[in-house]
Amino acid sequence: MRKYTYLILIVELLALLTFSSCKKYLDVSDDFSESDSKGFIFTNPGQSRRFQRYIYKAMPDYSDYSAASSNANGMGNPWASMSDELKNNANGVLRNIPTQGYTANTASGNTFHRWQTLYKVIRQATIYIDSGRVIGAQGDPDFIDAAELRQLKAEAYFFRAYSHYLLFEQYGPIPIMTTEADPTDPNVDFFRNSVDEVVAAIDADLLKAKEDLSENRFSSSFASGFDENKLAIPTKGVALAIRAKLWMYAASPLYNGGYSEALALTNSDGKKLFPAKDPNKWVKAKDAVKDFIDFANAGNYELYYSATANNPHLNIYELFQRYNKEIIWANSIQSFAAVEANQTPRDISVTAGGGMGANLGVTQEMVDAFFTKDGLDIHDPGSQYTETGFSNVPNPATRFVKSGNTVILTDANISNRYANREPRFYASVTYQGKSWHDVVSNPALQGTTAATSKATKVLFARDVPSSVNPLPGYGGIANNDNRTGGFPSTGYLCYKRSNRTIHPTVGSGIRSVFRPSIIFRLADFYLLYAEALNELDPGNPEIITYLDKVRVRAGIPGYLDMQTNGTKTGVIGQYSAQAKAIRQERQVELFTEGQRYFDVRRWMIADKPEGRQGGVFHGMNMDGRADDQSFYQLNDYDRAPRLFSRSMYLYPIPLSQITVSKKLIQNPGW
Repeated sequence: MRKYTYLILIVELLALLTFSSCKKYLDVSDDFSESDSKGFIFTNPGQSRRFQRYIYKAMPDYSDYSAASSNANGMGNPWASMSDELKNNANGVLRNIPTQGYTANTASGNTFHRWQTLYKVIRQATIYIDSGRVIGAQGDPDFIDAAELRQLKAEAYFFRAYSHYLLFEQYGPIPIMTTEADPTDPNVDFFRNSVDEVVAAIDADLLKAKEDLSENRFSSSFASGFDENKLAIPTKGVALAIRAKLWMYAASPLYNGGYSEALALTNSDGKKLFPAKDPNKWVKAKDAVKDFIDFANAGNYELYYSATANNPHLNIYELFQRYNKEIIWANSIQSFAAVEANQTPRDISVTAGGGMGANLGVTQEMVDAFFTKDGLDIHDPGSQYTETGFSNVPNPATRFVKSGNTVILTDANISNRYANREPRFYASVTYQGKSWHDVVSNPALQGTTAATSKATKVLFARDVPSSVNPLPGYGGIANNDNRTGGFPSTGYLCYKRSNRTIHPTVGSGIRSVFRPSIIFRLADFYLLYAEALNELDPGNPEIITYLDKVRVRAGIPGYLDMQTNGTKTGVIGQYSAQAKAIRQERQVELFTEGQRYFDVRRWMIADKPEGRQGGVFHGMNMDGRADDQSFYQLNDYDRAPRLFSRSMYLYPIPLSQITVSKKLIQNPGW
């Protein structure tokens, strides 16, 4: 009985454990009924574990970026649509928030808060830290011994720290709660702690947690190399990763003297919440990231490479389709409903009975950020990027077997703006004329001469009758124009994470594939390490070493190779050029992974040209045709500029919390 399955308990708990909330500050509540007292819960091994498992509600799901109004919250991934990555055309608040903005009033439809969810987790974790105990002994039908208790409490310390971290990431300095608030106290109220106090408290909990968390989740006793019952459990590596992120935030301009409006933010007791600039914080950030990098490089994590050698397209695709050693931490559930339902072409989705789909449009600005196959920015001299003309473009998503060899289908009559781009582009974006992955998912076609002519061509322009649908299972046209619902406003459809074996129109074909929904992965931290080093010592050769590791895995030349052969110079050793290179690499590598929204804010560039989040954004002309090329004219798809003001560098604390507190002060500008 002690060999319980963590993931099953988590799912069971989320379904069965609900706790009432009062309207007091932080939504603290007495989580125990008369029959479910502490005396009962902490003397029963099963109930004790179930109580502790509530803290796993702090795990975000970054694969959930549809955020329709029915399930929108800050624990999913609205951030990709609230940044310059996506235009979300779903029926929800994310359709309009970029142009209409949001307020602190949750009743107005601004639903992307983490506040209530995470303070409940913090309270639950604190109760377990204070009250969890050894129950029973060896020989009992079930028991919690000292070793298991240490693990359970380490997880509680971890999730208390992580919950505070997620709140800090969104709201800035927040009240740190490490004691149980009394929900019966009518005077319960708390000041916001300062940035330095928040960072110190989170750091302290992470250091406590990592002492008793397991080293890693790899096990030689499992054929996959992973103990699948424990993939969600935080490890020492996860704690080190969050600690690295925490100190990177603390050193970045938003939290380190660069947000002028916040420097005046003061509690009513006179405490200043934001510190003046301290360059030495970059030393602490670098050391924290280096601690994680050293742990990773000791055999605990590695960049993912496909078993098919020298194939960057599969490196990128497979990374998100199976659990692997690049993944530091992930949710274990990602299905058709979370991903494909919102980025499958409309005609295919409708035929499959999957709804209208095709909601997630990629902005032109994001499309332009992807590099060419030579590793150059499209604006670099010598990039050979052109927006004129058409050519045949290989589509690595349509790989099929013919005569014993793997063949990549080539799409005809593709705009040259999509030719000769890097592998991450083809793994992330569906563009006009790109074939869907029919041949991959339909075994009846693989190896046949019909394969190259039976892939479904995806179209966004108004060149075909709106009633045209693909042939059952394969072939024909998947129409996504704007003459009916379910279309991406930008003329591009997000493709990242899509599983290429899913094609639910093929008879009884595969309709859902469960994959890891990644929270942290190694490439993110390689780029963070390069960033921290660049702030301290732009001449440090490890900057380019770690930046190039990410680029080479993605199938494009590193900056060292490009400098050697003369295709791109003036980057290595130059602070500004390296900072730009690192930021663009993060934008491309971590596309839609919930990082861009927070990166441009911590760098304080969201209101600057190099990272702007406001103003006019573009896509292809969805009112145009391909035959006269009017589709390829840049178009302001929203007919209105996106809003960004300096108040939006931090999210507003929920008005419901401000109004019931005499001590909480609101973020600048709200």
